[in-house]
Amino acid sequence: MREAVSVYFSSAGRRVELMRCFRDAGRQLGIDVRILAGDLRPDLSPACCEADIAIKTPPYSSPDFLDVVRGACVNHGVRLIIPTIDPELILFSQMREAFARDGITISVSADTVVELARDKLLTANWLEQRGFATPATMDLEELRQTADSVTWPLLLKPKAGSASKGIYVAKSIADLHDPGTDEGYVAQALLIGQEYTTNVFFDPKGRLRAAVPHIRYEVRAGEVSKGETVRNAALIAIAEQLGQHLRLARGALCFQSIIDADGKASIFEINARFGGGYPLTHRAGAPFAKWLLAECLDGPVDYNHEWKSALRMLRYDSACFI
Repeated sequence: MREAVSVYFSSAGRRVELMRCFRDAGRQLGIDVRILAGDLRPDLSPACCEADIAIKTPPYSSPDFLDVVRGACVNHGVRLIIPTIDPELILFSQMREAFARDGITISVSADTVVELARDKLLTANWLEQRGFATPATMDLEELRQTADSVTWPLLLKPKAGSASKGIYVAKSIADLHDPGTDEGYVAQALLIGQEYTTNVFFDPKGRLRAAVPHIRYEVRAGEVSKGETVRNAALIAIAEQLGQHLRLARGALCFQSIIDADGKASIFEINARFGGGYPLTHRAGAPFAKWLLAECLDGPVDYNHEWKSALRMLRYDSACFI
């Protein structure tokens, strides 16, 4: 009988492809991967349809959220948890040791890394202080004080935003939304050029093991729908620079960059979780899912940088019927 590993996906939503990457990783390792998916409405979640077991959970903001997740994981013998949305990352990060006592690994970075990635103003300041090329970023109080001297237009985005929600371009101070609704925003210099995501993987000791950039040809709801891997030296150099500083990063992360017409690469965002375009990285030959499973099983891990460049992903809508 083959070894079986149970993996829990939190706030699973539509992440069918991510689950399939883990099933594929299990086949590569010669193990069976049993998928559990948690969601507010399992009956309306495509990922819960794909999963072997669907778990109804309260919202991440509920005081019962972690207790429900932990109970389900213990009851079903889960070995690995994959958080998928930004707001819940800090909760899981702070509970890594508690879950570990139950034999459960949560694939999440330390809370300091999660908090850094979650706060876009903090991210921008951190990047600038460490010498990264990054767009000038300020809060709205500073913007109002310096409105006559800044270069417009500016990109306005929620300080703790996700999935490109709430982003807009302001051509002048008059374009700012009502002050009662935008105090949680930051203003950022508007970059012009080709946008990229770079998926990166850190091992349990915080060492960078892979960096796989891809072009974001087309994006829907903040997630790449048409993309292509590219072995871009400037983006890989940014990843290596991040690897020198993010010593408490673990597992899969990603960062967003733009390369302008002069070839200058600027990083403007870090996500402390699997990126929506990870399936492209997986199919290109950098199987983060496989590495996580192997780490969880304390087996040998074949980290490598031999992924395929110029692999294109074209997504389309599909459906499940229940």
